[in-house]
This record gives sequence, C-alpha cells and structure tokens, in this order.
Amino acid sequence: MLLLLGFTSITILLFINNLMPLSLIALYAAMSLITFVIYAKDKSAARTDAWRTPENTLHTLSLFGGWPGATLAQSFLRHKSKKFSFKVTHWVTIVANCGVVYCKRVTIPRIQKRDIQVALFAEEYVTVNNSPAVLRPCRLAHCSVEQSA
Repeated sequence: MLLLLGFTSITILLFINNLMPLSLIALYAAMSLITFVIYAKDKSAARTDAWRTPENTLHTLSLFGGWPGATLAQSFLRHKSKKFSFKVTHWVTIVANCGVVYCKRVTIPRIQKRDIQVALFAEEYVTVNNSPAVLRPCRLAHCSVEQSA
C-alpha cells in the first residue's frame, strides 16, 4: 500500500509540474482497472477449479502499466501473494515499467492558454518580395501582411 501511495503522490507531482501527460495517467488507471478485474476473475476461477489466467498474462499486464492494479489485487484479494517466484517477477515488472517511463523522461508539456495567446497576438517581421513587412496578429487562418516603407 505504501508503494501505491508513493506512486500516486509522485504521479500527481509530475502532472502538476507538466512532466507527465494526462494520457499516461489515464493509461495507468485503465490498465490497473483491467488488471485488477483479471486478477479477480482468476481468483474466482481458482476457487471453482475453472480455467485460470496464465501467470505470463498477469505479468504482461503489470509490465504495460497495470502493476498498481495488480498490487491492489494481491493485497485486497489475497491472490498470487504467497508464491515467491510470482512476487519476484511482479517486482521485476514494476521496476521495468517505471524504468521505461523514467528513461523516456515523460516530458510532453501541456500547451497553456497564455502560450497560444502570445503566439496569436505577437507581431512577426517577415520579408515579402525582398522588402521588409510586418505580419500582423492572426486568428487561426486569417492573417494580414503590411509592407513597410
């Protein structure tokens, strides 16, 4: 649980500081939910001797961002929480997933409203027919160019 609290805190801080895009947070949430549900179905199948989800599938889901959901499922459902080799592989998938995200340096900045306003209302000096001209502020597809004397 402490791991998930730390991960959530770091994720929120990275998002607030424009270092992690909302799409990545949504991916983690979706993959975690899917992984939790699959763990729950596997736990139910284990009780009824039905077809089980292969461990490789569970680890693959964890590797692709579902490890928070897998960790919650192991904790709350008490499923796959005793087998040592499974736990070791689970931790390897957590480290691998976080390592990839860190190495990618999730720094896709969000465009802020003031940046767009500055771009829309700034004057730019350009050359038209080899003479200086001023590009007046534009709004989307409508710009005007005035020749300078």
